[in-house]
Amino acid sequence: MTLHSTIPAALQDKISQAAATALDPDYKRYPHLFKVYKLTDEEICKHQAQTISNQCEAKPGEPQANALPDELEPARYVPVSGVFKIVPKTRLKQAGWKKVASAVHYSQPTEFLDTNTGKVLTNRDVFMRSINVGIGYSISERYIESLVTFNNCTAKELPFIRFILCARNRRGGLIMDVRDLIDIWLGLEGIQVRSTDRARKRRSMVNMLKKRKILANDTTLSPHFQLRAKVSRREAVQEETEIVRLVVPAAKPGHSLEERYGHLNSRTAQ
Repeated sequence: MTLHSTIPAALQDKISQAAATALDPDYKRYPHLFKVYKLTDEEICKHQAQTISNQCEAKPGEPQANALPDELEPARYVPVSGVFKIVPKTRLKQAGWKKVASAVHYSQPTEFLDTNTGKVLTNRDVFMRSINVGIGYSISERYIESLVTFNNCTAKELPFIRFILCARNRRGGLIMDVRDLIDIWLGLEGIQVRSTDRARKRRSMVNMLKKRKILANDTTLSPHFQLRAKVSRREAVQEETEIVRLVVPAAKPGHSLEERYGHLNSRTAQ
């Protein structure tokens, strides 16, 4: 039986009528909290332009490397040939393989075509000229490296690592500063840390993420955990709002569904 079926029809009508005429007392006391604000496209563009200009402001003579393009540009270097390599069995065992029946392969490019000049570059040419060809880990490599990382983590570290990985953006980093995410995590878990020890706690948790190869540095994830995609300026600004997916607002004391209707559920269970 469901909770709705245990309420008589007459009582349901009364509840519906009361709900239609009820007025939240907070609506009278704090009307400014119930206002709906709508931003025009002009205001959004102005805010985005100001935000991007602050983030990408470079010193005189330095290029703005962090500037985000409005339109997607095609890749300049395209792989044209490569080889298949075998993952060592020792690495597979570290990733959790109990028995390796057959070899596991992954692809690795060996030559790249420069679409601007038409010249074919080898891996040595790319290395000697420090060219960024934009080729990252293959899917199989990322999967194996992720399993190795998770198997090296303790049971207490995994929930926090899972929380951090849920806060990834599509530019190889996090949607917020890692220290802010740590403060949110401590609040969600109800972990009380004195103000004098909070900085030390943040530092130890950041060091743990680096030790487990989740973070490459304070702002960038390790390559096999990075999400890479071409994002517009609007999408880059909107990524920060995705924190609401991780933080679920708690109900007021005495107003949660379990506290208000828990006795009815216990009756139906009987």
